[in-house]
Amino acid sequence: MSTEAIPFEGVEKRLVIQFARVHEDEALPFGEWSDEGLVKSPLSMSAAEWQSVLNEACCEVVSEVSQTNRSTGEVTRVYLLSESTLTVWKQGFLLKTCGRTTPFLALKAFLTRYSCSTLDHLNVSWMTYSRLNFLHPEFQIYPHRTFDEEQTFATEHFMPLAATLHACSLPAGRFVLHVLFYSRDRPGQQDLARSETYATLSDSARALTSPVSKLSSDPTGCDPSGSDPSGSDPVGSDPPSDDLGYLMNEVLMTRIRPDCVRCLTGYDNKQERDTSHEQASVLRDVLAAKSEHNVVDEFWFDPCGYSANVLFESEDGRHTEYFSTHISPEDCTSYASLEIGSCRPVASLLKQSQFALEPLVDCFDAQNLNVTRVLIVPSNHQASTHDYPLQTEQDVTTQVFANTDFTCLITHTASTGSSFIEPTTITRSTLKTSEMETSDCVHDISDDWVRGEQISV
Repeated sequence: MSTEAIPFEGVEKRLVIQFARVHEDEALPFGEWSDEGLVKSPLSMSAAEWQSVLNEACCEVVSEVSQTNRSTGEVTRVYLLSESTLTVWKQGFLLKTCGRTTPFLALKAFLTRYSCSTLDHLNVSWMTYSRLNFLHPEFQIYPHRTFDEEQTFATEHFMPLAATLHACSLPAGRFVLHVLFYSRDRPGQQDLARSETYATLSDSARALTSPVSKLSSDPTGCDPSGSDPSGSDPVGSDPPSDDLGYLMNEVLMTRIRPDCVRCLTGYDNKQERDTSHEQASVLRDVLAAKSEHNVVDEFWFDPCGYSANVLFESEDGRHTEYFSTHISPEDCTSYASLEIGSCRPVASLLKQSQFALEPLVDCFDAQNLNVTRVLIVPSNHQASTHDYPLQTEQDVTTQVFANTDFTCLITHTASTGSSFIEPTTITRSTLKTSEMETSDCVHDISDDWVRGEQISV
């Protein structure tokens, strides 16, 4: 089959890596260890060095922008790719790719450059990989053809001996969210690892008060009882206040009304764009206006498609957040993703982002909305489940992965129509969930997905 006959896959694969320690010397060649036995910081890698890794993922760097926080001096860099985006910070990176890309092969190439066989050799704190089920799974290539194949590949090529690779498939609405999570375990503590799925917020909140992950409703980490939070914790004392956590909110839209993405078709980057369309105006407003210190990078693909990356300062001005949007407007596979995320100290992590997603969601009038949230915190930190994107009249599944060093909390919420599921809305009540499937659901929706036609939901 010719490549012209293969429909574009809008669903993205998200691979996030966080290192415990890195070396910041830009002169240190990629693939060589520092005197302290550390790998080169992802932030110190050049575009050419990154491209040598991205070649294995079948994507290319189109452009790059960076931002230096005015308060802390921390730098965040983001690369706009031929297939989505690469976001880089001092101790980690997010590789998010659509189409027929192979991010696991890119990570394997990263390991190979350092002559490493597993993630712990690179001093990786944690790794998470996630994606929805594909719209066109039959066109994916190894090792991303099925979730089972991805799980097997990650276990064989990335996992330390006896390490736990958590896996789950969380259904909501018409989609399933597939997730893999690895976190380092301290020697002799692997027995504390666990993976649990919950149908209600109250159940997950109770589970998160276990000794492995002592959590409270206070995101600052203060125990409301006034007791010493480390007194009975087998992990040990609380980490320092600058321990990093990671938070991501993502809105995924399918079945976008065709006239709503008209401004994103038929252009290349050299032609004048029709800015009279409502969608183009909203994109400009949302991307540009929040702060004069925003850094915006956007690209119109030929013959169609749109990507944008934005770096902006957090509400307290001390950290940088990223925003990315990627839109595949083809009628037979219309798809859009909007993502906000940040890796920063846990005490400030759960504060609400001021970047507005609602105008974009409303503007594209998608038939199906899926909202995902991933929160990763040190396991002996106290954090909150109160900020989860949960509402009572939606399909919701939640998952908790926990071991001695890090806890990962995941939610997947679905809605139909143009109603927006605000990621910061909180409703503490019993939630409806579908029965979870642990297999890949290779053709999860292909049987009832009528390509190019509207379907009733």
